[in-house]
Amino acid sequence: MTSSPIKFSNNMSHCLILGGAYAGKSDFLSTFLEHDYAVTILGTSHQNAEPLTRRVDDLKEKRPSHWLSIDTPLDLETELSSRIDSDHIIIIDSLSQWLANVIVSRIGKYSSSQMEESIRLECHHILQQIKKRKKATVVVSSDFSQSMPPEDPMARLLRSENGLLNQQLAALCPQIILMTAGIPQYLKS
Repeated sequence: MTSSPIKFSNNMSHCLILGGAYAGKSDFLSTFLEHDYAVTILGTSHQNAEPLTRRVDDLKEKRPSHWLSIDTPLDLETELSSRIDSDHIIIIDSLSQWLANVIVSRIGKYSSSQMEESIRLECHHILQQIKKRKKATVVVSSDFSQSMPPEDPMARLLRSENGLLNQQLAALCPQIILMTAGIPQYLKS
């Protein structure tokens, strides 16, 4: 593991940027990627709360103006599939937020086992879309594995499904960067 400066190369394949909440994952993107790259960001946050809206606006301000931003809090698979052949680097920011959105949108509509099954199927489809892309996909995801097990069943579902999804992404991505307190470290390269 190293903490030396990390730069993304345009010929790189997929990359997972992993870390805890507010560990600097999203902020790191604008230094990790060269500003002249063609980039599409698939943002997954629901911007319905003032602090989150302000945070997303701040992140957009830090990014180059030619980077395309698309808000897709729930329909990530469709957005990815429509960009399979795009020559843009795709950034998913963040997969954990998308997963939380999906879980919240399905509360009361599915039993626990149905929800788990539908989430795993949708995650499988997203992983397949990433695999199909010839150009790089950079996936930002949170790591909840070191947190206390939550009491709420939906929070436990998020924690476990997010952990499984991160493991699958780690197997898929040839490069993994762990962000801790704003410091990037290679886990896999």
